[in-house]
Amino acid sequence: MRGGLILLATLLLSGCGEDEESALRGSLQSVCDLEHDTIRARLYSSSLTIEYVTGPTVKIRLTVSTKGEPIEGPGTYELGDRGEVSGACEAPPLVSGSLTLDEYKPTDGARIKGRWSAILDGVHGQLSVVGEFETLLELNR
Repeated sequence: MRGGLILLATLLLSGCGEDEESALRGSLQSVCDLEHDTIRARLYSSSLTIEYVTGPTVKIRLTVSTKGEPIEGPGTYELGDRGEVSGACEAPPLVSGSLTLDEYKPTDGARIKGRWSAILDGVHGQLSVVGEFETLLELNR
């Protein structure tokens, strides 16, 4: 059922019109401003983060834990217990989601490209957020 909700949210929101390389959209915009200027991707010793940034502020951050299950290459990764959406937006807790990496190599300066979707447990029901990204990976180990 949850997988169906993610697919439905992704299909419904895929037609929204921001620049494809940095699109961030979804019903989360009803409680948060999703506008951003740039994207950062950072690999730490225990997580991979995709950050949507305006000035010094990280508006939305997707954090994917790499403890116990490293992200070694392109593929689709379930967020489940290993994902979190945070940032200045103060997003509600993650219910489910997935991260798809079309291009990824855990090397400083390597191109990282992909998309993610998440269902969040809002106070008045579930919210969705879908992100697309293409940037260079920063290693912060």
